[in-house]
Amino acid sequence: MYVMVNSAEEILCITNNYAYKEQLRNLFISHSDIAFTFANNISEAEVRLQNKRFSLILIDDSLIQENPYDSEKLFALLVSLCLTQHVLIIIPALEKDLFYKYISRGFTYITNMETARYMLPAVLRHLEEFKLKRPPPENISFKGLSIYPQSSTLIFKKCKISITNIGMLIILFLVKHGGHSSTCAIQNTFNLF
Repeated sequence: MYVMVNSAEEILCITNNYAYKEQLRNLFISHSDIAFTFANNISEAEVRLQNKRFSLILIDDSLIQENPYDSEKLFALLVSLCLTQHVLIIIPALEKDLFYKYISRGFTYITNMETARYMLPAVLRHLEEFKLKRPPPENISFKGLSIYPQSSTLIFKKCKISITNIGMLIILFLVKHGGHSSTCAIQNTFNLF
């Protein structure tokens, strides 16, 4: 079995703010090894997140404020995919209440666009280190199986099993889909052939 590997890191930017989009495009333009995608609303972002794994996700707080119901679904999806530590939330102003709001939900990277303009180039330059220094997510329990995505390990009946990164993605995919899926659906999702 061969796996198609894309050498570019992929970033999802969830915003419909034109000024933010332009600033982000200007930040990304000098990074040819980084592919970025914009989602203009939360529903579009959910579809993209279900179909692709992103190294970093930027979320504009104003979309969350405008769509509280859809935001709850997005947060649930990010948690189920163990992606809360891959998210940077852009807030309008650095305010204590916004930090409390997002940190209590498991999001630790919260900034305003002014600060992001200086922080993102460093994150992009050291994206691999940024991903590795994140605290590991809590384990996921599913039908007697304990799953540790960051360390690519499983525990079943007190037996620790190490698996590959692709194996972990497949396990997480199966958990997300209730434990079963067709081989074709898995191959299409992960570009396996």
